[in-house]
Amino acid sequence: MGTQFSQKVLVSSGKFEKERAYWLNKLSQELTFSTFSYKYVAAEVEKKDRKVLRFSLPKTLCSGLLRLGNHSDYGIFIILLAGLNCLLFKYTGNKDIILGAPVFKQEDGGDYFNRTLALRNTIDAGMSFKELLGRVKETVVEANENMNYPFEELKKNWAS
Repeated sequence: MGTQFSQKVLVSSGKFEKERAYWLNKLSQELTFSTFSYKYVAAEVEKKDRKVLRFSLPKTLCSGLLRLGNHSDYGIFIILLAGLNCLLFKYTGNKDIILGAPVFKQEDGGDYFNRTLALRNTIDAGMSFKELLGRVKETVVEANENMNYPFEELKKNWAS
C-alpha cells in the first residue's frame, strides 16, 4: 500500500516526466505480436510426460562467450540478449522484437517500481551481429536510465 501511494505521488509530481516521455516514444509505434507454431496439441501432453531438459554448452563456446563479453556479467547479458533477439527474428520473421528482461544489477535496498523492462529492438535483415550487439546495448542502457517510470501508469495511456 505504501509503495503504491508513494508511486502515485511521485508520478503526479512530474518527477519522472523524462522517463515517461522515453517510454511513450519507445513503445508508441504499432506493436507486432508473434506466435510460434507447434505440432502437438496441448491436451495430448500429460503432465506426467513432462521432463526437465538439461544441457551443457561446449567449453570452447563458453570461453568464447566469456572472452567476447570481456569476462563481465553485463557483457554476457548483452550477448545473450542479442542472440535471443536474433533467434526470435529468425523464427518469427518479425523485425520488431520486444523482450521483457530484468533490470540489470539493481542497487540493494532501492525501492523500484519496475523489476522488468521492455527492451524493444528492430533488426534489419542485412545487419551484422556486431551491429545488433551495439543496438541491444544502447537499448539496455536507455531502458535502465528510464526504469523509474511505473509501467502501470503507461498501461493507463493505452487503455484510454
